[in-house]
Amino acid sequence: MNNRIYVVTLCAAALVGSVPGCSDEPGGYNAGDGTAATGGGTGATGGGTGATGGGTAATGGGTAATGGGTAATGGGTAATGGGDGDGGGMDDVGLCAGLDYLPGEADDGSCIVGGWFAVKATYDVWWDEDDTSTSSDNRGTYTTHILQHVDGHDPAAKTVTVTNKVCKEEAPPSLSDLLCKAFSTVVPEPTWDKIPAVVTGGGYTCLDKDSNCVVSANLETSLVGIEMNDKAGPWGASWDAMSCPAGNGAVCFEDIDGDSKPGITAGFRTTGQYTEHTPCSNGNPHDYSNAPPDGSIGAILNVTVSEVHAGTRARMGVASRTIGSSCGCGTSEGVVELKDTRVVGCRAIGFGTERECTVDEVTFIDSRSNKHINEGADQGMHIGTKGQVPEDRLLLDSHHASPGPVFRSIRIANEGDAAPTCAQVLGSTFPEPDIIL
Repeated sequence: MNNRIYVVTLCAAALVGSVPGCSDEPGGYNAGDGTAATGGGTGATGGGTGATGGGTAATGGGTAATGGGTAATGGGTAATGGGDGDGGGMDDVGLCAGLDYLPGEADDGSCIVGGWFAVKATYDVWWDEDDTSTSSDNRGTYTTHILQHVDGHDPAAKTVTVTNKVCKEEAPPSLSDLLCKAFSTVVPEPTWDKIPAVVTGGGYTCLDKDSNCVVSANLETSLVGIEMNDKAGPWGASWDAMSCPAGNGAVCFEDIDGDSKPGITAGFRTTGQYTEHTPCSNGNPHDYSNAPPDGSIGAILNVTVSEVHAGTRARMGVASRTIGSSCGCGTSEGVVELKDTRVVGCRAIGFGTERECTVDEVTFIDSRSNKHINEGADQGMHIGTKGQVPEDRLLLDSHHASPGPVFRSIRIANEGDAAPTCAQVLGSTFPEPDIIL
């Protein structure tokens, strides 16, 4: 029997890839040696999901590894979020009232299309597990924080160049009700700076001449920590089934974080509790923990996986809606498609020692890697589209209709200003409403 204890969702950056539950919670993971760090650690912003970490993806597309690799280009249509005035059903100027953003209005009253934007993308996800005696279905909000630069404005063609830099990602953890544990990967903070921004084409539409505008980046497939012969092709069933120009298996995983290990390296949050899900059968919340190395109870009690090395893929179209002639704040719908992960290696702690995982342990962890699935399939992650309702058979806390991917943006600098930082993005306040689960 395949005892699916959890799903590995690796959050690593840039609009792509995922391993359930990601965090950069201080007091959770010590990136230096892979062991559990001592000390406290507060809950992630928004509660319980763990801070930056989840999803290993590259913004809007591109493999671009440190020291090499090129950004992926082409493909897809712009995710506009509606240039017809409805903005995906969120065209309420009052949403931006009282927010701290920079107006982008020209002297003639028209909208300045270019500039720097802080973008917050939220999308509804749920996991379908194959053995509910040892794991739990779960649902939550995946969040990507993006620093977006819009330039290359062609007013005749209504096109722009969009550069997306992912500053942070957050994902709900995967759960085990049997163990009363929550598994949330932790990407070390310095890794975010090493994942390059990706430049894509885009377009814009405006109402009322040049106000009420939507700027969108084309739908792109992105790779982080891995290469493929065809980035949009079939996702390998295991790490050794991945195919790339260099061959097959481990050679396809790129060390983009510079730690001499393949792919992106992430640990697990080990402090605090996940309180946003129905408590375990004992009435307690799920404790954050390292991951089990296999499905046997004996192994779970004596050995845990403290670190994984992975590559991810995702596909996303980013839209930035600005409301009103100030052109500085707004909301829009977007598109999020693929979110896939493969684990090529790991480290384990047990019986007082830390070691590289065995081949069987890597195989087990990799078999729990996140894979986006369509409705009706099982064993993977669903990305909710607008109005989609999870199947009744899933043991979720809520089966409400999904709001779909929602993008919120505020202008934080104009063209010609000094480039903003990710700290400004993460400190920004965005239009409501947020997704409430």
